[in-house]
Amino acid sequence: MRNTILTFLTACVFVACQKDPIVSEYPNVLVVGDPDEVLITDDSLVVSGGYNHGEFIDVDVDKDGVNDIRISAAFTGSPGMGVTGSAYLRSINEQLGFAYIPYKVDQYTKEYKDTIKFMGSDSELDVTEYTCENLPGYQYLSTTEERRYRFEPGSSVRMNDAFDLESERIQISPIDNNISETQGGDLGGIGIIRPTWRTVRDYSHCGRVDYESKSYVVFRIDGRLGWLKLTATGGLVTIYEYAVQKKP
Repeated sequence: MRNTILTFLTACVFVACQKDPIVSEYPNVLVVGDPDEVLITDDSLVVSGGYNHGEFIDVDVDKDGVNDIRISAAFTGSPGMGVTGSAYLRSINEQLGFAYIPYKVDQYTKEYKDTIKFMGSDSELDVTEYTCENLPGYQYLSTTEERRYRFEPGSSVRMNDAFDLESERIQISPIDNNISETQGGDLGGIGIIRPTWRTVRDYSHCGRVDYESKSYVVFRIDGRLGWLKLTATGGLVTIYEYAVQKKP
């Protein structure tokens, strides 16, 4: 009897914790890239970021007079340090969320000292490396929850799959490996600063995807599924088409 009661209570808690299914007059499943059950707008939209300032366009994906998605891009940096392009998608309609595939990534780190040549002499440098690859000599650091927003053509997305309704924006430009250095004090007031600490971040094995080839990002808005077909290379984004479901 006791086991029966526990089973019943567990089932009640399980049901209570489930999200209410979305009831919609549109199909419950979207096949990404399939034109049969969607209305496609094939306007070619290009956003090219400015130097150290962003450019953006807003898109009304369901043609109801209200903009839904902001596409932004920028180039940041300097000629001496290098210039990096970045691009983002952002929901500007609280009813719109981007579909994602959750996955976990383990991170590892290694600390050591290195020697560099500085003003003709050897100089000691503290180095910290971060990677998602379990390499000899590296220590486990943490496990993070990540989200993948790119979908392959032919894949299926359902109305009640995971959709991001909270993130301010999602990055669609490549996340490059990078090396940064922290510098010490001015040597003798002559304006030359000695590097003292180097940080190396390697994202090669972190499961991140790029959007440099034609890619699909799926969204849900007001019980309706759709997609953006795009490429993003640095601070340049091209939207080839966007689509929303039509009534069956």
